[in-house]
Amino acid sequence: MRNPWNHIEGVPMEIFRKKAVATALGVVTAASMLTADAVAAETAPDVAKICGAGFRKVADREVVDYEPGSRVLGKVHLLHRKRTGEYCAVTVKSAAPGKPAAMRVGLGSITGTRFDMEEMAGRYKSHIGPLTKKMKMQPKVRCIRFSGTIQISGQGSVTNEGNYGPCPGGGTPKRKTVRRPPRGR
Repeated sequence: MRNPWNHIEGVPMEIFRKKAVATALGVVTAASMLTADAVAAETAPDVAKICGAGFRKVADREVVDYEPGSRVLGKVHLLHRKRTGEYCAVTVKSAAPGKPAAMRVGLGSITGTRFDMEEMAGRYKSHIGPLTKKMKMQPKVRCIRFSGTIQISGQGSVTNEGNYGPCPGGGTPKRKTVRRPPRGR
């Protein structure tokens, strides 16, 4: 009598062993990727501490690379200090922890037909910012705009931006961009 565990309907057991090893390797690889993401989440900087005392988060947007799949590279955060009317923007990288990446953070306002934006850019391991600007929501300042870009080495750059406040629809206002010296980690 033949041992049923050595052959199943004429298929050698060696094929099942190879599939089991491949499956185990796939599980280990997936687990290590999840662990790396968990470590990145745990070591992500506290954006309120980066901006300073009194700042509270009011909005954020994920910076997602949709090309090789939906992979979150990081987030751009907008914080506000009510006492002074200041806004603060920080771009935080979560992908490729500990490796430097080209990053940018922008913060501005839309006033009437004009869009004023301040930006800083550089290569950092963790985040770029804080970029702070005093702006009060009033009829003149209709909308606060913030943006962040992350470019992991060897890949294209990915940008996301968000609005805070009653932003006008339709048409693009004239844009004035001011570059600031970068700060980050």
